[in-house]
Amino acid sequence: MKKIILISPYSEIVSFGLRSISAFLKAGGVQTSIIFAPLESKASNWIAKKTAAVYSNQVIDDIAGLARDADLIGISLMSNYYITAADLTRRLRQKLPHTPILWGGIHPTVSPED
Repeated sequence: MKKIILISPYSEIVSFGLRSISAFLKAGGVQTSIIFAPLESKASNWIAKKTAAVYSNQVIDDIAGLARDADLIGISLMSNYYITAADLTRRLRQKLPHTPILWGGIHPTVSPED
């Protein structure tokens, strides 16, 4: 059975798109899990630009642990979460180099070159 991890970096846990994708995949027999990973502080993405990492090493380790046997990781993002998603993707690729990471949402739709 395939296993897909879906990640939301938003501070709200609504994430209708991610929840809909998860429900559709589950109906098709795919095992899915959703990870909500809001920023740990009230820091915004413009503050994150000045630092090497948005998430703590512990958060990255925890997410990588949950996704260690996933066949695919999906990250949903809007443009204002680009820095957050880029940091998360870069660091997860270091921990899980053989697991494909796919972006979805508004930002990758309107700026696929990112």
